[in-house]
Amino acid sequence: MSRTLFLSFLLILGAPHVLFGYGLGVENDEGATETDLQMTSDAQHIRRIRVNCDRGHTIARALRSTAEKLRIHFRGTCEEDVLIERDDVTLSGFRDAPTIIGTVTVRSSSRIVLEDFLVRDAPNSGIEIFNGSAATLRRLDVSRTGARGINIRNSSADLSDIRSDSAGNVALVFRGSQVLLTGSILATNSLFGVSVTEGSSAFLRGGSIDANNNTVGLTVQIASELAVVEGSALSTNDNLSTGIFIGASGNLSFEESTLESLNNGFLGLWMNQFASFAGFSGTSSPVLFAGNGLAGALVEKTSSAEFGPDSVFTDNGFGGVLVSESSVELTDVTIRDNAVLDLSMRFGSTATFDGEAIDIGLPIDCDDTVLTRGPLACAEGAAAVSVDLAPLKNLPRLPTMP
Repeated sequence: MSRTLFLSFLLILGAPHVLFGYGLGVENDEGATETDLQMTSDAQHIRRIRVNCDRGHTIARALRSTAEKLRIHFRGTCEEDVLIERDDVTLSGFRDAPTIIGTVTVRSSSRIVLEDFLVRDAPNSGIEIFNGSAATLRRLDVSRTGARGINIRNSSADLSDIRSDSAGNVALVFRGSQVLLTGSILATNSLFGVSVTEGSSAFLRGGSIDANNNTVGLTVQIASELAVVEGSALSTNDNLSTGIFIGASGNLSFEESTLESLNNGFLGLWMNQFASFAGFSGTSSPVLFAGNGLAGALVEKTSSAEFGPDSVFTDNGFGGVLVSESSVELTDVTIRDNAVLDLSMRFGSTATFDGEAIDIGLPIDCDDTVLTRGPLACAEGAAAVSVDLAPLKNLPRLPTMP
C-alpha cells in the first residue's frame, strides 16, 4: 500500500472524531493537550470529552456531540451559560477549582448529573432544572447569584453535598418538584435559605440542612411538604426574621431526627394558614427553639402542631409557644424560662396535654374561648394571667420570593 493511500485510509477512519472535536482541547491524564481533539468511547456508548476553559474551549461545544451518552470533564474557569437539552449527560469538574461564571440550565432532560464544580456570579439563577427534567446534583458550590442559587421547577432531583450562598433572593427553591436531599445542604446569606413551595415534596434522608444567616431560613408553603427522616439534622439559626415559616397548607414532619431554630430575630417557628408540624407517631426527635427575639413558636390561623418528648422552648425574648385560632398537642414538652410567658392560647385555640413529664414554668395564658384537655389547664382565679400580646402586631412581613 502506498504511503498516500495509507494516510487517506487513516483520515477516513478518523474523520468523524476529528471534525466534531475540533477546538475542544481534550487532554490526556497528565493534562497535556493532544492534537486538540481526541475523544474516547466505550462499549456502553459513553463518549468522554475533556474541556479546558482556561485555553478558550467551551462546554457548549462539547454538548454538540450526538453520542448516546456523554460525559464532559472540564477544568478552569468557563465564562458561559450552559444549556443541556438532551438526556444522558454528566458534567463534572476536575483539577483545581473548576468554575462556571454564568447559568447552568437543564431543560426537559433526564439522567443528568452535575458534580464537583462551582457556579458563581450568574445574573439570575446559578442552576436551573425545569420542564420535567430528572437530575442528580452533588458536590456543588453556588454563590453570588442575582436571584436564585438553585431553582428546581416541575422536575425531580437528587441533591447531595450542596452549598448555596449569597443569592439575591433564595438560595435553594423547589417548585412543583420531588426532591431527595442527602449529605450536607448549606443555604446561607440570602433572603430565603431553602424554600419548598407550589406542591413540592422534599425528603431530607440521613443528611443535614443548615439554613442559617438568611432573612428566613426555611419556608414550606402552598401545599408542599418536607420530611426530615432517618437521623437527619435541620438547623435554622441566626436568621434576621424567622427560622422556619410554614404556611398555606405546608407540612413539616420528622422522624428520629434533630431540629433546632436558635437566635433568630423574631420567631423560631411561624405557622400560618392551615400549616402543620408533627413528628411521626412513636418516634423521638429532639426539637429546640431557643434564644429567638420574640417567640420559640407562633401557631396561628387554623394551623396544627404536635410537639413531643424532647421538645424544648426556652430563653425566647417574649414567649415560648403562642397559639391563636389553632390546635396544639403537647406531650412531655419543656416550655420554661422565656421572658414574659411560656404558653399562651387565644381565639378559640385548643390544646391537648399528655405525658407525665410536661414542664411549663409559668401559668398558662388563655382567654375564655380556649379548650384544653389533659393534666394541665389554663390558669384561673388568682393565678390567672392577662398578657398584652401587642408585640405580635409588630411582626415584619416576609420578603417576596420571585
